Amino acid sequence: MVMENNNDEEIVEFSGLDNCIEDLYFELETERAIMFGRQKDDKILFVPKTAIKGGWKKDKVLHQTIKVRFPITLFWKERKF
Repeated sequence: MVMENNNDEEIVEFSGLDNCIEDLYFELETERAIMFGRQKDDKILFVPKTAIKGGWKKDKVLHQTIKVRFPITLFWKERKF
């Protein structure tokens, strides 16, 4: 089930008790955030560095799971070419 807000933005679903986001792959690191992607529909997700618990891998091939601090609402965005 895909949850959306009033602007038709897809809200990120968390899994498990550890507040995880699964099946991400690293794309880009900025000063404040990490950009992750997913393959099923080529959407991207920006996660603030301060919201990530335990780190992430800078591997553009390996799928990974990250833990996120709550409360936070994140949105998948359409990739703009």
